[in-house]
Amino acid sequence: FTSSKAYSEALLSKMKIYDEIFNNLSMESWMIIIMQILKIFSLSKITPERFSKTNGVANSIKICQSLSAQNSSVDEMLSEVLRSKKSINASNIFSPSEGVILKWISINYCGMTNDLTKVVTTFDSLKDSLALSSLIKAHTTSIKMSMNENPNDRTSLLNNAIELTTALKELKLGFSPRTNEIIDGSSCLLALTSAYLFETLPYFLPQSTLEFPTTLHKAITKNINVSNTSKAEICYTVTLESGSNYTLLNDSFVVGPNQSIDVPITFNARTIKPVSGRLTLTPSKPRFVDNSNTEETSNDKS
Repeated sequence: FTSSKAYSEALLSKMKIYDEIFNNLSMESWMIIIMQILKIFSLSKITPERFSKTNGVANSIKICQSLSAQNSSVDEMLSEVLRSKKSINASNIFSPSEGVILKWISINYCGMTNDLTKVVTTFDSLKDSLALSSLIKAHTTSIKMSMNENPNDRTSLLNNAIELTTALKELKLGFSPRTNEIIDGSSCLLALTSAYLFETLPYFLPQSTLEFPTTLHKAITKNINVSNTSKAEICYTVTLESGSNYTLLNDSFVVGPNQSIDVPITFNARTIKPVSGRLTLTPSKPRFVDNSNTEETSNDKS
């Protein structure tokens, strides 16, 4: 039978098809391998020990615990959200690093939606963009998104993905997936995206608080010191969310490589009631400064 003409013709026709799609299959296979290797190296820095030290985690856990106290029927779900370090390490599906990321997404998603059933157990469940958008909302108030809470078709999924990618670009993040990579992306890509947000978004939460003790109608000025430890020049845009009590001298400034700068903020008490404000510094894309001319001049002088 294998030496018959019918077998040979059928085999050749299939071989021709396989030959035509071989390059695409080979490229896709190598990309899967490369992405998995990249995921291993990228996620290895995220450990269970880092989870409790991450900015914003303690507050999100408190919100989940208060929700559980209001509804005792969700205690089992809360234990899943706040599963222990031991259970993260014991997972036979995800690595400890992936478990930390899923736990981080879950507590923020549950806290922002006030719903303890919004537990994220797989990275594939991030394709509707809702959990990822909750991460942004939990870490910054300057970004507004209009999300479809019940996306049931490709159009609504696409609109949610557009809102998410637009928000990531507004935050000036160094990495932002495309819309099709969110709704059609592999779990590996979604895991890498989540890991990048875990490393980045906590820095958008307030790191320090300034107090302006003064008397009525008396202005007081304090400085916030911004340091740039990189080798690139960074331009910051300053956004001040407050009333007319707070004023800024400039709404943007540039910090050179390995330099520091003081940003003055003036508060003028127009009422006896405490007035709060929020200062957000948004960096632009770093610009590397060419110091070759300076180095040549110094060498000539020496």
